[in-house]
Amino acid sequence: MLSHISEIRRYLESDSPLIPNAVVLAVDSRVRFEAHDKQADGYSRTGILHIPLDSTWSEQDKPAWVVDGQQRIAAIREAQLDSFPICVTAFCTSNIQQQREQFILVNSTKPLSKALIYELLPTTQMVLPEMLQKRRFPSILLNRLNYDPDSALRLKIKTATNQDGVIQDNSILKMLEHSLSDGALYRFRRADGTGDVEAMLGVLKSYWAAVAYVFKDAWALSPNRSRLVHGAGIVSMGFIMDAIADRHHDRESLAMSDFLGDLEGWLVSAGGRMGTGISVEM
Repeated sequence: MLSHISEIRRYLESDSPLIPNAVVLAVDSRVRFEAHDKQADGYSRTGILHIPLDSTWSEQDKPAWVVDGQQRIAAIREAQLDSFPICVTAFCTSNIQQQREQFILVNSTKPLSKALIYELLPTTQMVLPEMLQKRRFPSILLNRLNYDPDSALRLKIKTATNQDGVIQDNSILKMLEHSLSDGALYRFRRADGTGDVEAMLGVLKSYWAAVAYVFKDAWALSPNRSRLVHGAGIVSMGFIMDAIADRHHDRESLAMSDFLGDLEGWLVSAGGRMGTGISVEM
């Protein structure tokens, strides 16, 4: 919780922060609304909200409880800001049971799937929590691998908007993160965590095209029939890509042919069965 509050605070102290989702409060009967005579429409009215407050009151005596948004409020309180506007939604009840029920309902809402969040990351430029920031650049590479016409992985990666894919997006992201941190893609990285996208894609497309060619039978199967396209297989093949590329580190770019010899040699040593069948170990 403390780390999440710190992440929100850092975001608030960045350029042009915005928190559009409202804090939810439960207020008791001491809070009253004085409506103006003119009604705006059938569902809303303008007026004045009267909230009593006494500096001598304890936390228990105050007229409002936070149902949702505790961490946002804590981050705003700790941020180095003079003020920060935030929307508030409130409902009036003095019944503790109703307050508890609403707390459970609001906080049990199912969050967005990680697959959808990862797919949206390449289109954002905002300051993100550290974990999402780390995955933004790999998500850019994943998106290109999944949709570029010259990619052997085209439409094979299962994402929120490509449910027909057979390789889990998280497996590809892990493979990319390993290579970016200490593998073939590392030398194309920049200090800010981004890098030369086209150079990285050149290596990735060449390697996975070689994999698809050498292990064509296993490549065409589903994960429950082929270890090659299973999560462990994808990550393992990523390590092999890094090892082969390291032997060619003096080359500015790598072609599919640079990977074929090693992969074909591996296939021969495995008796032509590598990656196929659920009994085969990677």
